[in-house]
Amino acid sequence: MRAQIHLGRILGIRIGLHYSWIIIAILIVFSLSQQFGVVHRNWNPTVVWGTAIFTALIFFICILLHELGHSIVAQSRGIRVPSIVLFALGGVSQMERDSPDARTEFWMALAGPLVSFILGSHPSQPFCGREKNKTSLLKRYTRTYCGTSKIFSTVK
Repeated sequence: MRAQIHLGRILGIRIGLHYSWIIIAILIVFSLSQQFGVVHRNWNPTVVWGTAIFTALIFFICILLHELGHSIVAQSRGIRVPSIVLFALGGVSQMERDSPDARTEFWMALAGPLVSFILGSHPSQPFCGREKNKTSLLKRYTRTYCGTSKIFSTVK
């Protein structure tokens, strides 16, 4: 899969988006805005839409970090990773060759879900809180969506 929109580089890896990502991003933002509007009727539309957009971005950042987990392990094992492409159903790390042995394949496969697990459950992450205000609600929703990323990452 080739990226049509290039975002930049991280650790020498080109990061890009497939056009299908835009469709799912719009659907997620609209879905979240509807949910936030129903659950938090006292929020004004700016807060609802801002929270929906921010939460969707955090969700996609979690997917990117998941793919970076795979890619960093691959690079540490001598496998070049030219790019990561985010698309409607998640992301893909494009590696130049297959892993040379089962051990490398195991650690590459484990790295992504491990990153997602840490993002979704680590107690010191910056997006967890207990206060009963809009900021803590945003943190709780973000944590939920990072956790959802963790669940979906294991179903590849």
